[in-house]
Amino acid sequence: MIYKLLYVIRAVIYTWYLIITTIPLFLILALSHPLRIAGFSLGDKARSFVKEAWSHSMFFIFHILAPTKFIIWFDENDSLSAAYCSKLFSMKSSVPSNKVIFMGNHQLYADWLYYWWIIDCVSHGSDIVIMLKDSLRKIPVIGWAMDMFEFVFVKREWRYDSTNIEKKLKSIDKWNNAAFLIFPEGTTYSDQTKASSDAYAKKHDLPLTKHVLLPRVTGLFNCLTLAHWDAIIDITIGVEGLKAYEDPKKFALRSLLFEGKPPKAIHVKIKYYLASDIPSDKSEFSDWLFERFREKDKQMNKFYRHGGFDGVMVESAWKKKRWYLILSWCIICMLYVGIFIMP
Repeated sequence: MIYKLLYVIRAVIYTWYLIITTIPLFLILALSHPLRIAGFSLGDKARSFVKEAWSHSMFFIFHILAPTKFIIWFDENDSLSAAYCSKLFSMKSSVPSNKVIFMGNHQLYADWLYYWWIIDCVSHGSDIVIMLKDSLRKIPVIGWAMDMFEFVFVKREWRYDSTNIEKKLKSIDKWNNAAFLIFPEGTTYSDQTKASSDAYAKKHDLPLTKHVLLPRVTGLFNCLTLAHWDAIIDITIGVEGLKAYEDPKKFALRSLLFEGKPPKAIHVKIKYYLASDIPSDKSEFSDWLFERFREKDKQMNKFYRHGGFDGVMVESAWKKKRWYLILSWCIICMLYVGIFIMP
């Protein structure tokens, strides 16, 4: 009985918080859209502010309802990765990082939210673009918000997605800063997707993997070549509490927010690659990408056995450096509510 009551209370808190903080988002974006079409920078600035402020309001409610800690890993002898990881703590870095592609393994259905948090810590939240499957666009409120943020929604078929992706990347190429998140596996790990991955590996005489799926080369290769990038950041995440081959639905959004059952910790292994060092030939790039996922598979095997990755471990606290964004957004939301409840 108490469990059901807590479930309802958490669901009500999250739902009302989401509604109150998101409706002003739609209003501001709708009002600023004509300015963007007309080419006024104020329209872009309004969207950037709303995008970053709203995302921080989401991080805040997740921190309250589904708190988890992040443990960062990097190789001690990898100076580029170590320098980049310093941004997680000091917000300064000596390596190029204005326009970056982030690629990661897809552990959970909701892990894009954790990736979003990680990227926000090392980049500007207003510059993030995430490539997601098309069905996520239909999630009430959150999906609509991401659509208005111009995230890229794909059907995972290049013949259908190519035009949409090319158009978005040409737009991103004009930005001064960009953080583009893509999951080369295309989907989460399951018995069905693993069987498809193994069949592809056998057909093309590739080594089988245990804990990750083989990546799809075409999407990432075209993302890399259709715009100018400083680097690719390769992220491998391991989820404490999720065993090898266990159903990722264990940490679905409902479990995280309504049942209050978040992972104890998210382990994050970061590797930094200069774009100039990545093969420009598609065949060579394919070999490079498959090698990265073989490395991921080895790291995940170690994680499931020993609870951590190779390298140096640093625990990262939830960042509170942008409280002004949350505060200013809450003030806007309260003004909005006040206007509509006043007689």
